[in-house]
Amino acid sequence: RHAEVEAHGRRVSQVSAGIARELGMSQSDATAIKLAARLHDIGKLKLAPHLVKKEGRLSDEEYQSMIMHPSLGAKLIERNGSSLIAIIYNGTLYHHERFDGSGYPFHLQGPAIPLVARIIAVADVYDALRHERSYKDAWSLEKTLDYIKGRSGVGFDPYVVEAFLSYLKSQTLTLAA
Repeated sequence: RHAEVEAHGRRVSQVSAGIARELGMSQSDATAIKLAARLHDIGKLKLAPHLVKKEGRLSDEEYQSMIMHPSLGAKLIERNGSSLIAIIYNGTLYHHERFDGSGYPFHLQGPAIPLVARIIAVADVYDALRHERSYKDAWSLEKTLDYIKGRSGVGFDPYVVEAFLSYLKSQTLTLAA
């Protein structure tokens, strides 16, 4: 229903898998995180389409609806004891939690946030800032990286930020070769 949400999910999944590999995770774990990242915004399917595509600021009421998407997405994922489903569920439900507890929906802090969600959080913000949205222009790479570095230890897990920066550097070197 939302082409940009789908494209965003694809890009976030690539970056999330790269971060997982930089953290030394196995290929199977990186693949599971890639799938979780691909589906992290699935709850937006339950929101009114005009809300997802709205230009400009959301009203307080619209914002309250929008921040329901992690919980709505988690409800779409049936927990069945599968470790893969648990990773997808955790990535979906907790990807807007912030390292300092300022996120949503549960205000979890630090290691209480599942690692998959801490990884997706960095990749999600990176992609959201780097691409134009109906409500904002794309940011430069420099401005985006300054923002993410500045939120390390506040919004983001510093360990994940370092892995993200290492992944990004490896991609730049690969592209230059």
